[in-house]
Amino acid sequence: MEAESLTSQEQAYWDFMTVAERCLWAWLACIIDGEGSISIGKRYGKQKGEYDLLLRVAMTHERTIRKLKHIANVGSVKRDSSLTRINRIDVWVWRTKDKSAASVLRHCLPFLFTKKERAQLA
Repeated sequence: MEAESLTSQEQAYWDFMTVAERCLWAWLACIIDGEGSISIGKRYGKQKGEYDLLLRVAMTHERTIRKLKHIANVGSVKRDSSLTRINRIDVWVWRTKDKSAASVLRHCLPFLFTKKERAQLA
């Protein structure tokens, strides 16, 4: 990746990472781009103007979901029974929110493509 194609924020994270870390975060970013969702919603019952950030990835491959959590070192992994009933295959979900989600997205920014604009808003 050429340095000139990165924003200053992306460059700061890029410079901080080792080559091995860049590979792991690039892989995580690809999974988020293809299978993940980034949601920004109004926080219920809180002060006016407060919002929640939710980063979520769901798939049937439990090991991949657990690897996401391991790389990011934040969030939780659970089997989603509401999705499992539909498919009759276990669906696993990694999710993280607010400051933790924002940190994950900052690390992924240099590697995101599809969800890059949404991540920058977060």
